[in-house]
Amino acid sequence: MKIRRLEILRYKNIESFSAELSDGVNVISGLNESGKSTLVEALTDLLFTDPESTAKRLKENKSWNETQSFELSMDFETGSKRYRLKKNFDVGLTLLTNLESGEEIDNHRKIQSIINNSLGLANKDIYLATSTIRQDEIDLVSRSSDAIKDKLEGLITGGKEEVLASEALKKVEGRIQEIKKEGHKHLGVLQKLQKKKQEMIYELDKAKREIEIVTKNRAKLKETQSLLEGIRTEYQAKKSQMEKAARAAENEERRKNLEERYSDLNNRVKSIKSSDQLLAELKNEISKLPKIDEDDIRLVEEQSAQIRYLENKKSPIEQKAVDLAEKIEQAKPNVLVKVLALFFLAASVGMTTYFFAFAQMSDTRFLIGAGADFVIFLVTALIWFTKSRQVSALEINYQIKKDNLEEVITDYDNASATVRELLARYKASGVSDLKKKFEDYRDLEKEIKSEARRNETWLGGKTLVQLEEDLQRVTRDLAVENETARELRIYSMEAEDSEKLRMVVEALEKQKSNLEATELSLRRQLEFAESGCELQASLEERLEYIDEDIQRAKRILRVYELTHDFIEKSRKNVLKASLSRLEEQTSNLLSTVSGGKYQKVKFDPSNLSYEVFSAAKDDWIDPNLELSRGARDQLYLAARLALVQMISQEKKPLLIMDEPFLTFDHLRRREALEVLRVTGEDHQVFILSCHPYYDSVASKKLYLSQELQSAPESHTPVGV
Repeated sequence: MKIRRLEILRYKNIESFSAELSDGVNVISGLNESGKSTLVEALTDLLFTDPESTAKRLKENKSWNETQSFELSMDFETGSKRYRLKKNFDVGLTLLTNLESGEEIDNHRKIQSIINNSLGLANKDIYLATSTIRQDEIDLVSRSSDAIKDKLEGLITGGKEEVLASEALKKVEGRIQEIKKEGHKHLGVLQKLQKKKQEMIYELDKAKREIEIVTKNRAKLKETQSLLEGIRTEYQAKKSQMEKAARAAENEERRKNLEERYSDLNNRVKSIKSSDQLLAELKNEISKLPKIDEDDIRLVEEQSAQIRYLENKKSPIEQKAVDLAEKIEQAKPNVLVKVLALFFLAASVGMTTYFFAFAQMSDTRFLIGAGADFVIFLVTALIWFTKSRQVSALEINYQIKKDNLEEVITDYDNASATVRELLARYKASGVSDLKKKFEDYRDLEKEIKSEARRNETWLGGKTLVQLEEDLQRVTRDLAVENETARELRIYSMEAEDSEKLRMVVEALEKQKSNLEATELSLRRQLEFAESGCELQASLEERLEYIDEDIQRAKRILRVYELTHDFIEKSRKNVLKASLSRLEEQTSNLLSTVSGGKYQKVKFDPSNLSYEVFSAAKDDWIDPNLELSRGARDQLYLAARLALVQMISQEKKPLLIMDEPFLTFDHLRRREALEVLRVTGEDHQVFILSCHPYYDSVASKKLYLSQELQSAPESHTPVGV
């Protein structure tokens, strides 16, 4: 993260401050009381404080004699993005603007998440303990040791447990203190119980001196209570076993149901897939057959029957026509009859003519002959006429038969053409083949419909995909139940054993009820027997409860202490990996900043205190006891920079230092400045000082005090 422009208005003694900042080391010079430490506070509020906060110090931080509260803003870069952050503490406004896209965010939590991510540090405490060095506070790393330890643990655990462990330790330590605390006004839990116990013992001794008549009943009550406690314990154990056995039985029932469901779904899915395949085959097979109209089948059958009928009808008609033709030929008058008729007619006419013309009606023989010839003519003419009428009648019948035959032949040809056309349409070799194809198509249709109904029955209103999803879900549920079954296997029992256990539980419950009734009866007897002196029983009972509370408090205390030790031990084990890296980096920086005098550092995982290896003593030493202030500050500077590098990793947060090297002599300062120069290559560094020590490593120099501005043409003055 790198700040490009900073602006502060009405913050304590800073009326107005604005500056363009550069990469590397930015040195801000100012006299004492000119606002250097105030600038550090303003930067901290700009980075972390919510303007909507009602903290009292925020009201105190506004400039004197100003009615409006302060405003803070900065332009900064993080990664490839450029933002402008503005905080107006007068109206409680926080606004973050993406300078490239123009997107604005006014939610403080989202903005703080972006700032923390840009810094690479989880919160304000860690930032102040590592990246911010206030005047004469270079050694105050330990003030946020818990937060730093959480973050170092997070480097190993991934950050998921770091806060939980710290909060758990605080809660456990609070509970331990609450139980163990001793004092006069504010007593701890154990001290309260012990005091209460002493009071009870005193009151009980006093009551015992007054009451001795209920001793036997009290002993019996205790015996009953002891027995009742045992029964209760056994009852709870058996009841728990029975409940787990019931859970195991329920699990077994669910498993059976799931197995049945799985088997049903699996069979349905397989059947559906098989049915789908069969349907595809049937549809493919039916697609190869023509779809024959049933009316066409009926028409073909009718026309075929008509053809057979016409075939049967045609032969007799043809035979009759042939017979009639023969009869016509036979019935026709032969030539002899015609010749005789014409001859006798001519003879009769000639004789009659001769009788009247030439014989002058004298010779009657001609007249008789003419008459005889005419009679013969009539006979032959009658024969001729009769034959002709018979032939006419036969010819009429013949023509009728012929017409009938032609009609039969026409109907036959039409029927044959219809049959041939239909057979050709359906590519059938004959009527039987056509009927077979029709039957095959109909059978396939029935089979497809039947298979489709079976398929729909298996689907049950769902799709195959839904059934497969149901199968997967049932498979997962069955796996879960199988896992549960493995856990409950030891509690599984036969129905007979389960029934026996139920009877035992019922018997124990009844026995418990009886003992509770006995206990209640004894209590009432004691109350009655004491006749106003029941205080002893009450005190004894309360004393027992107090003893139980004391023992319980001790057990809880022991649990808390063990928990605290376990968490602390676990944290130390987790910290070892990150502390080894921290020790290595701190040692390297310390070697550089101390000119090689001190080269090894180790940390105490419990509080992050330091020890330095002294080559002169050939042993580890406590820097707070055996090193000078300057040497200690060298160590703390190395530790801070190493912590920043480890905790922020690739984020490179900006570093703020207010007179960081006050305790360094010129040699230590020279080495420290070299480390600072190298640090400025990766980090943006702000140094606030009234001394010119840092000018040699400054990328840019700014002024809070005009008195220190020695070269205005080469520096950027800032008005205050």
